[in-house]
Amino acid sequence: MFGQILAKLRKERNLSQYKLAELMNFSRGQIANYEQGTREPDFKTLERFANFFNVSTDFLLGRTDALDSLDNALSDMKNQRSNMQEVFEFLKASNEQVDDILMLIKDIDDTIKSIEELKENIQNFNNSLAKSDNEEADKK
Repeated sequence: MFGQILAKLRKERNLSQYKLAELMNFSRGQIANYEQGTREPDFKTLERFANFFNVSTDFLLGRTDALDSLDNALSDMKNQRSNMQEVFEFLKASNEQVDDILMLIKDIDDTIKSIEELKENIQNFNNSLAKSDNEEADKK
């Protein structure tokens, strides 16, 4: 599972095995071994991959669905936005405070949009990975 996820993340970023190896100070052979499943990363290496690709180690290991945590973050952001809107209504009398709150609401709206886009990208990634798994299984 790790190898497939690593290869998918690398390809999504249009990186060759050579380029990823160069960026992470590995040999191309090490990357190939990880992707083919002939070698497993130690904890430090797993952390390096997670940091590089900005994902969790659980995600790299196929143990969690990043969509669950995104759903929670999205729900929290929407609740914060709603609370900010209530504060805005309460503080309409002070222009300085209103401007600050409007900026915060805009920032939250932008973050919500980014999380929703990330969620869609992860869903597409998971669908593509499942399709690859099914095609691999059909070949056997």
